[in-house]
Amino acid sequence: MRISIAGKICFVLLMIFSSVLLGVTTYQARLEHGMVLRLGWEEARHMLLATLAKQSIDRLAHQQASPSNATETQSSGTATITSQVIYPPLLTARSAHDKAEQKSWTGKRVENLVKQGKETQLILVSPFYLGATKASYQLEAPTPADEPAGIVRITYSLTQALDEVEQHLLITALLLCLFFGAGLLLALYIIRRQIVAPLTRLSLAMERAADLGDLSTRMVVERNDELGQLSENFNHLMKSLEERSSTQHKSDHR
Repeated sequence: MRISIAGKICFVLLMIFSSVLLGVTTYQARLEHGMVLRLGWEEARHMLLATLAKQSIDRLAHQQASPSNATETQSSGTATITSQVIYPPLLTARSAHDKAEQKSWTGKRVENLVKQGKETQLILVSPFYLGATKASYQLEAPTPADEPAGIVRITYSLTQALDEVEQHLLITALLLCLFFGAGLLLALYIIRRQIVAPLTRLSLAMERAADLGDLSTRMVVERNDELGQLSENFNHLMKSLEERSSTQHKSDHR
């Protein structure tokens, strides 16, 4: 099967576009996902400090009364943040999962990225300690022997933010396809007009000279490039053949 020049060039352009589209979307996906995760961790750590500050204020307001577990959910832009404070004396009233989590806790901050189906969450679990004044909480223990006052758990949902990232990637891909489609049509028009059409005229002239024996066929030279040079060479060939045929015809009459 013979493939035209325009088809070959379009195939090459299609391969180039596919590579560019794959590279751009992959780079943008990594960039935006990394940015979402980075901002999410910063917001989660900020929420951790804000939660401890609120617990400290509540403790001071109640004149150092017995602490109580607290759970709070709030929205921040495209994310949903849930803060949960668990105090060891109150773990007996909690679920088996919370008890197992408290037993497996080693006293160090843990940061995890959890994916469950379409849900993506950042989970930050950190111990906190009672300060020297017994009125405020802090993330660091004054001495290694200090016992933690409790655990704070921050759950930062990134599902909505990541959905927006996917929408941005889809819009980018569609715009690239639109621009490439317009560029491909323009390139195809230029190729057909500047390359395919002159070669087709030259091919028809050669067929006419070969099939009909019309050695007076000439090409109009309108260009100063390789195709123009090819047309001049064709005209020179036809002129030489015509002169040779005329000379031979005269010698035959003698």
